[in-house]
Amino acid sequence: MDIKPITEQFLSQVGYHEKKTNKLLYTDKNNGSKNFTKYADMLKNTNLLNGNKQGVAWCCVFIIAMFLDMFGEKTTHKVLSIPNNSAAAGCPYFYQYMRKVKTPAVGDLVFFGTDKPSHVGFIYKVTALRIYTIEGNSGNAVKKHVYLKSNKKIYGYTRPYYEEIAK
Repeated sequence: MDIKPITEQFLSQVGYHEKKTNKLLYTDKNNGSKNFTKYADMLKNTNLLNGNKQGVAWCCVFIIAMFLDMFGEKTTHKVLSIPNNSAAAGCPYFYQYMRKVKTPAVGDLVFFGTDKPSHVGFIYKVTALRIYTIEGNSGNAVKKHVYLKSNKKIYGYTRPYYEEIAK
């Protein structure tokens, strides 16, 4: 599977800022820090998550919305291994649903946390020592980050079921 189009989709979102109200979600206006995003709006008429996710932490919502936008609802359920009306907007649940991997690759997800997963990012580049991520809800925006693979805050890596896209 060619991950490049998926990576480009995630990269295209860098710079998006959350909003202070549930207005102008798809613009560069109304920026704030109240967790209102176009990503939660994209998911509102689906059965991917268990309810409206506007106004709540949105790192997982961002990841799920990107897959929904690229592949549609049915395939997103399969690729991310989330059940109908899932609790995947919460990192511990999202991590639980996913296939775990030891060695990160482009297209994988990295979960951060000490006792449990508390944040997630999409890996768009990997070197011998580092991973490069795109993360939603990072300082109220979608941002790029670079981490050493040995970073103690890395809880684990997961790999979407990309083979489901071809089916």
